[in-house]
Amino acid sequence: MSPFEIPEPHLQISFYHRLTELRQTYLLDALLTSVAELDIPRIDHELSQFASHLALRRVAGWGLRGETIFAIPYILSANPELLGYYRLLLGFSQ
Repeated sequence: MSPFEIPEPHLQISFYHRLTELRQTYLLDALLTSVAELDIPRIDHELSQFASHLALRRVAGWGLRGETIFAIPYILSANPELLGYYRLLLGFSQ
């Protein structure tokens, strides 16, 4: 018998399941799933309206598309829960 008492992993398992749910609702996985179902030219058009050319070029230099950083009405209207993704990205908890 070990001198250490090993606790049951219930807390870790429930945290894993909750994180999986959050990924599908508020995190990058949710954004990618939503964008895959939307009209890309419309996304590009709104990005050009709401984000500067310089900012979009910088984001592209990082290997990212603009919608991973900049919230646009088309995406938010398609999936309003993604507002949580953008708030987390910007560091706004509420």
